Amino acid sequence: MKILKSKKIILVLLLTVAMGIIVEATVSKNKNNSAPRQLIHIINESSENSEVDLEVKFENYQNKNPKFLKFEVFLNTHSEDLSQYDNFVDFLELIVDGVPVNAEIIFEKRGSGHHISNILKIKNDNQGKKLLNENTKEIKLIFNNISGVEKRIHSYNF
Repeated sequence: MKILKSKKIILVLLLTVAMGIIVEATVSKNKNNSAPRQLIHIINESSENSEVDLEVKFENYQNKNPKFLKFEVFLNTHSEDLSQYDNFVDFLELIVDGVPVNAEIIFEKRGSGHHISNILKIKNDNQGKKLLNENTKEIKLIFNNISGVEKRIHSYNF
């Protein structure tokens, strides 16, 4: 009887350990699958003598499959007329993983005067391929010739 009782205890212990291992493996797998995408924003510009500050915020980089990539672009100045940048798309280049892309871009201007924010929505599709997917390494926005600065490069590395 004691031997049978000991075997039951050992069996219960083994099953408990096995269940713990299975649960831990499942939790770890789910954590890896749902981990938020890490983003590193690198700004490369020489705008020391410029009258216009330009800031960019990538709004929806953590979405798994966005229809549009959404960027908020802030232009700030105290001396220059910002209306010359109303057709902001003319000043923009898009490069994804080192390849120039001619994607559909929707531009929404918000505000006026010396402090404006613009919304850039870039269609997350280039000839049937997603611009932002699980394999994307870098998205680069290059703003050309804004307030005397030849290139303002905003890189987003994943």
